[in-house]
Amino acid sequence: MKILIANPNTSQDMTDLMVLEGRKHCRAGTTVDGVCSDFGVPYIATRSEMAIAGYAILDKLASIYQDYDAVVLGAFVPVLTFGAKELLPLPVIGIAEAMMRAAQLFGRRVGIIGMGSYSRAENEEVVSTFGMQRDVCSIRLIRMSGTELAKNQDKAIEEIVKLGLAAVAEDHADVLVLGGGAFAGMAELVAPHLPVPVIPPIHYAVGLAELAVLSGWIPPKAGIYKTPGTRPTDGLNPALAKMFSQT
Repeated sequence: MKILIANPNTSQDMTDLMVLEGRKHCRAGTTVDGVCSDFGVPYIATRSEMAIAGYAILDKLASIYQDYDAVVLGAFVPVLTFGAKELLPLPVIGIAEAMMRAAQLFGRRVGIIGMGSYSRAENEEVVSTFGMQRDVCSIRLIRMSGTELAKNQDKAIEEIVKLGLAAVAEDHADVLVLGGGAFAGMAELVAPHLPVPVIPPIHYAVGLAELAVLSGWIPPKAGIYKTPGTRPTDGLNPALAKMFSQT
């Protein structure tokens, strides 16, 4: 089985971290590769950047998806998975949906440790997308961007532990989510210092992608993720344009 981790931003460092974690925890016999977008931004932090990243990763996937059995979208931005789920004839799992649903299995009050800005409320949008407003009791953000974290994870360990302890003691979280691909590989470093389960970015997404393939997943012919069918396009690269001629 071949799983592709597709990073919608342009950071190779972040992509490498996610691939390393995926390879460490996948099933025997599964191959995990990774790609990042050819254009866009190194770290997605605003809605305009999300829009660019959505196009960039579809443009990339259109040329290479045929070599894989499933795709993991490596960004804590669920909206970026929707177009890929619609166009690709193979399972697509976003790390945000995998992590948040896993958190519901291991706790009743979910705390998110993430990145970004409180003023932009990106993490709140993740919560509302999954209808988890009653489940999430805490959102705390580290003072590093995704690119900074990917380049120097050691610098963030102490702060992540501090935020996690505060989420448990003050917000009563009983499970913690490390919300972002740049946290790949960090759960095993911080979990021994925290009193509740810690949900990592890649493990569950790769596992669900493998299960989808093994369960005999087929492309939907009805419902919200069925292919758009034949539609006119202008200016797209040929591989992406071809995906709008599927029936």
